[in-house]
Amino acid sequence: MRPAVACLLVLATVGVQAGEIPATAIERHGDRYVLMAEALLHTPPAEVYARLTDFEHLNRLHYTVTESAPLPGAAAGSQRVRILTRACVLFFCYDLVQVLDYHLGSPEDLHAIVIPAESDFRSGQLRWRMSPRADGGTHLRFEAELEPAFWVPPLIGPWILKHKLVSMANGIAENLEQSPGKETP
Repeated sequence: MRPAVACLLVLATVGVQAGEIPATAIERHGDRYVLMAEALLHTPPAEVYARLTDFEHLNRLHYTVTESAPLPGAAAGSQRVRILTRACVLFFCYDLVQVLDYHLGSPEDLHAIVIPAESDFRSGQLRWRMSPRADGGTHLRFEAELEPAFWVPPLIGPWILKHKLVSMANGIAENLEQSPGKETP
């Protein structure tokens, strides 16, 4: 994650209650999109980590995820996962494929790298950092840097893509608050 993005958004979370999403930010750098989102969740960190690594049921995180499945081929300590996402803009819908290697080192820090040859992205990395809160919940910080391999229309495309990414980050945070299997759009 670029330091400028981390410094771009300094959060004052005074008065923000658990279950709220105090901030999201997204920047475009040429063809790359950098997203940062923070959420204060009632869900304990171990449960957040378990849901984020339930690779056969990532559809529980967001309604646009239509399939997810673990794959062979990752290095030791990692899990390769194929995720199919259905995205719609107005009347046009398309399926996006991401194949990611999730590095499963620490339950407080989950990191995934896009495998470009098997994905609809030229490059990308995602990171979830989970810190315990005094009330037993989780402070979740999500960072992603993605470069789509698909064409993004120059005028309205970046705005739509930014809106979709922020909406998805917010939806995932909300679904991490729900009981497993009770996802919301």
